[in-house]
Amino acid sequence: MRLGVGLVGLGWFAGVIAGAIKEKGAGLLELKAVCDVDEEKARNFGERFGVDRVFAEPEELMEDPEIDVVAIATPPHLHFELAMRAFEAGKNVFLEKPGSLVPSQMEELIKYSREKNLKATVDYVMRRNPLYFAIKMISDSEIFGGHLFLHLREGLR
Repeated sequence: MRLGVGLVGLGWFAGVIAGAIKEKGAGLLELKAVCDVDEEKARNFGERFGVDRVFAEPEELMEDPEIDVVAIATPPHLHFELAMRAFEAGKNVFLEKPGSLVPSQMEELIKYSREKNLKATVDYVMRRNPLYFAIKMISDSEIFGGHLFLHLREGLR
């Protein structure tokens, strides 16, 4: 079964998600629609990834019967509301982190997805980054003494 994905929020990381769907999701996933409040950005993104269905309103994307999964890559303060709308439309949800800014809202999302028999996941992509495993091994070895605190910031320059 091939699942149709609709991507809401087309900032930098949406390109990573769309690329992963295209490269790793072959046969399982297909990017069918994209949505952004900036209509020109949405059109350009659609052209870049070969997607014909381009929307400015998330509700339009969520009403599309060919969309099985709504991937939400908007600013975090919009995640909860958009995920709830997707569940109400009968869609499964892929949330860019964090799933919600408030723990009680995350609990509500989990409860609602179970009631509707829908799936939801939060993308913790950096937890699988080999660099983080190497840093953890160095920290655990205590070669710098006791506890090690690092502040890492990924730059997009």
